[in-house]
Amino acid sequence: MGARKPQHRILKGIGVSPGVAYGKVCVYGDLHTVPRYPIQAEEVNGELARLDEAIRESSRALEKMRRKVEAEMGKEEADIFLAHQMMVEDKHFRAQVAQRMTRTHLNVEAAIEDVLEESGRVFRESENAYLRERADDLQDVGHRLLSNLLSYQRECLLDEKGKTIVAADELSPSLTVHLDKRRVAGFVTERGGLTSHASILARAMGVPAVVGVHGLPNDVEIGYPAIVDGFEGTVHLHPTPEVVVEYQRLEAELAAHQETHRALIDLPSVTQDGEKVVLEANIGKGVDVESALLYKAEGVGLYRTEFHFMIRSEFPDEEEQYILYRRAVERMAPYPVTIRTLDLGGDKYLSYLPRTREANPYLGWRGIRVSLGHPKVLKTQLKAILRAGVHGQVRVLFPMIATMEDLRRAKEVLREAGEELGAEGIPHDEAVPVGAMIEVPSAAVLAPVLVREVDFVSIGTNDLTQFILAVDRSNERVSRYYEPLSPAVLWLVRDVIWVARETGKEVSICGEMAGEPAYVPLLLGLGLRHFSMSPVLIPDVKEVIRSSTIAQAKKIAERALVVPTAEEVKAVLAGEQASV
Repeated sequence: MGARKPQHRILKGIGVSPGVAYGKVCVYGDLHTVPRYPIQAEEVNGELARLDEAIRESSRALEKMRRKVEAEMGKEEADIFLAHQMMVEDKHFRAQVAQRMTRTHLNVEAAIEDVLEESGRVFRESENAYLRERADDLQDVGHRLLSNLLSYQRECLLDEKGKTIVAADELSPSLTVHLDKRRVAGFVTERGGLTSHASILARAMGVPAVVGVHGLPNDVEIGYPAIVDGFEGTVHLHPTPEVVVEYQRLEAELAAHQETHRALIDLPSVTQDGEKVVLEANIGKGVDVESALLYKAEGVGLYRTEFHFMIRSEFPDEEEQYILYRRAVERMAPYPVTIRTLDLGGDKYLSYLPRTREANPYLGWRGIRVSLGHPKVLKTQLKAILRAGVHGQVRVLFPMIATMEDLRRAKEVLREAGEELGAEGIPHDEAVPVGAMIEVPSAAVLAPVLVREVDFVSIGTNDLTQFILAVDRSNERVSRYYEPLSPAVLWLVRDVIWVARETGKEVSICGEMAGEPAYVPLLLGLGLRHFSMSPVLIPDVKEVIRSSTIAQAKKIAERALVVPTAEEVKAVLAGEQASV
């Protein structure tokens, strides 16, 4: 690429985590295409040596996964990894790559990509159903090889002297947890939506983020300066000095605003007419507990445990999980810690858990369905949670409950876990409260009977909104349809809150809706008294609570529930915000 004078460019996306950030761009993961460059004939053997090492490394990893999965889940599931191992060691595949390099004089990564594309096309077009199904396996194996060959490229080289803007095709939770948070200034991705898990994670970290930036691979350049504006949803590449100065001014104003809000941390979360409102924290890993404590959260309303699984190459055993959960429980004492069991699927996967490609993963094999499909894994986690319960207040929360059958099966596994611990003489919580996530419309409809079989419910408004409105929340093309203030959503939320309160069961909202200050009066008016959110959002939500009265909030809710569109609901809220 020839030298050229950098030009200020503005890219537009969706602002999903507020704030502004300035730093140098660092590309992470698969944002850019596989490198393609010419090699000399005498370099072919060296490239093949790199390929052989990648094959050995991939085979060792697959064999380790196969043994672990066979022990945890059974031989049938483990055989998937055996098939992948046979494919990665296939001599014919290696010969094809060698032949491609010799003929084209291109590097080994480019040769692998070409062979994968050609073989994948042959598999997909085959009349043999078995071969068609193997196309995805071939791609997985090829990507594993490329991951090993390009490991240096996948380790984001964060600027040690300053902050870094991390650019990626998509920031999966498993990818993000490996980053050094102290050096990350902002995120920008080509894919993602307002409530994708990467967006949720960025907000939890307090890192400005913009997603859904089309054409990002063609625009972003490694090492060049950039500004991420999480308010406006814009990314400035090669910003001019004038633009930098303006954003520095805005950054100073934001810092002053945050300093003002620090005074709220120690104040109680009580409305002006004396109604107590509990503000809890959503966390995803142990270090998040410190943030929850910093912002004086009154417990953990949602402990997303899947991050502990994503950063490993195999399932964490019972002892590992027990230590993790115990630390959180002891740190948060005397407040409760609500631990959600493993919630996979959608955009959250484990490299060591066998899966097949799904046409619609958000409606497929995910949540409690995955756990019930692998009861050994679920029971191991539940044992660890029950053991942690002797060190403080612990509650178990089951995700994506869609039927009473699934809830009862999950509770049965919990009962078995307790009985086994008792038989082993291991101390554990024998009366741990059990809750269900209300994030599927069927669960909301079933609320009158469902709440009678649990101790509490937690409304996951992120998934509930996308299911009610038939909107994939990670698809920026339909992001305008994703609207938590839709009357359809509000009416169901109202009904669940009412049913829970009538039966004397605690009800909370742990979706992103709970952390939006503008929605707080409406939710108070609907009867909500337990909110759970990213810790950094607690001061803003608390400020609204302390300036509200329940009488005012009920009037807002009454008006919002009789208008037919989300825009009219917003108008109601805007009018009331001005008068509160």
